[in-house]
Amino acid sequence: MSKNHSISIEQQVKDKILHLRNLGVLLDSDIADIYGIELKQMKREVNKNINRFPGDFMFEMTKEEFDYLKSHSDIFKNRAKSKNLPRVYTLSGIVMLSGILNCEIAIKTNIQIIKSFSQMRKAFSNIDELPQKVYEIEKKGEERDENLRLIVEFLKKFEDSKSKNTPIKNKTKIGF
Repeated sequence: MSKNHSISIEQQVKDKILHLRNLGVLLDSDIADIYGIELKQMKREVNKNINRFPGDFMFEMTKEEFDYLKSHSDIFKNRAKSKNLPRVYTLSGIVMLSGILNCEIAIKTNIQIIKSFSQMRKAFSNIDELPQKVYEIEKKGEERDENLRLIVEFLKKFEDSKSKNTPIKNKTKIGF
């Protein structure tokens, strides 16, 4: 796999990762596109091996989740007429896919997908520490700085949305 192909897969993955049920997930159709296979072929293989995909590996979106994302993004415009709700896969589910889609492109692509998820996880792993550090600075009397005040307001909103377990609303794009 060439370096340019790797970069393009990595960027595709980052752009398509959704935040749903407090998890980073990829849509089944996006995975099939990235792998270069038909969605129905992938679904057929998953259905044959459904016991390998517990609920924390893969789940079907609810109608409410689908309607919410459809109303806030054009990602779903091609799926709007489908009678089935999309399935989404967590990182663990994507790893499991490489075992059942035993083709070279799936294996190589899987490696890139896993790297993208890992980079994202690493980037967000320190975010939980950030509010505490900012609050400590604020307590020391540096709250007069306008930039710090804006950061604190943003972090409070972020914590509120995180504690309510609601998706972060973005009308133009969903994902990273």
